[in-house]
Amino acid sequence: MNRRSLITKGKALARRAGLLVSNHTDREVFRNNFLKEFSYTNRMVKSLGHPRVYQLETTNHCPYRCGMCPRTHAMTRELGQMDFGLFRAILDQINPIWQVDVVGEKPALALWHFGEPMVYKHFVESIHYCHSRGLRAVLSTNPSSWTRHRIEEILEAGVDEMYVMFDGMDDETSMAVRGPVASFQRGYANFMTLLERRAQLGSDRPVLNVCMVKQPKNMHQWKMFEDHWKTVSGVQNVEMGGLSTFGGDVDQLVTISNTLAGQDPNHVKDLARYREMSKYPCYYPWFSFSVTWDGKAVPCCRDHNASLVFGDLNKESLESIWNGPAIQELRRQFIEKRVTAAPCVTCRESSAEIGLPGYYYPVSLINAKRVLARLSGSRYP
Repeated sequence: MNRRSLITKGKALARRAGLLVSNHTDREVFRNNFLKEFSYTNRMVKSLGHPRVYQLETTNHCPYRCGMCPRTHAMTRELGQMDFGLFRAILDQINPIWQVDVVGEKPALALWHFGEPMVYKHFVESIHYCHSRGLRAVLSTNPSSWTRHRIEEILEAGVDEMYVMFDGMDDETSMAVRGPVASFQRGYANFMTLLERRAQLGSDRPVLNVCMVKQPKNMHQWKMFEDHWKTVSGVQNVEMGGLSTFGGDVDQLVTISNTLAGQDPNHVKDLARYREMSKYPCYYPWFSFSVTWDGKAVPCCRDHNASLVFGDLNKESLESIWNGPAIQELRRQFIEKRVTAAPCVTCRESSAEIGLPGYYYPVSLINAKRVLARLSGSRYP
């Protein structure tokens, strides 16, 4: 089937499949994800769908020295904070529908990449502007460096959801993992203050997910972490996060991963799943891209040094970058199994967070997969 016929088929199937969804907004969400999956499974270098901004880096400044983060060991790009004019310009281009993977969910934007979002100088304004654009503001943060003033701003601005990182249950372990600034005692006190103030205000925001990244240095506290936080009122979710080697190009992270594999059977299973998924093209180039503080569009959350830049949002639009020559070339490399671009060439965790359409796929695309199979008789790779 030639390219024009394939595009016609994909759009026709999307229209027919969309009829199964009654609400107009949900139909558009479904259609966009359907078209992105269709483009991927049919190995098209041009995506028929629209881009999601996976992460928006408001700043790459960070007070922590996390041993499991490539920023600590290998990030050489300039430090900075996103100009608020650029922030607004990027959000003005984002259709909230593009930020939804699961029909019925609310559009959200992750305001982090390789920095601590709480140190962004336009923190409050950025949250308000997300809301003005119909987007939930989601943060990942360590509470050790919060101030009482910042806690009040979190609540007053209405941050929608936070992933609060505690990688130890005492100062010794926390600092061993995240460096001398990461005091567990101080972070715990700050977090409990946030819980108390949220309750006093009768607010349901932010949704609070307390997380630990599993690794050898905190292995002795994994059970303690889960047992404790599951009993804390006001915590919505407790998550044990898997260790990532990010782009696989930082020796220190690979060493930590290898050590953990000798200690944790679940990490061994994760590595096996990544190997299986890596037999197929990575879905990220068809699904989304991330944006650095200076407006560079990069492949995903693993490109800590902006090694592969698709375009510059100071000069180009989201849509023009999404099907521009750089990202089409990366898609072509994955399709033809000749990946040479960094960091993709060394990465062993392709599609890890978002899943892989076909055998592995996010919950949001299950319906699209089933409908496409029923309407076209297609099988996925």
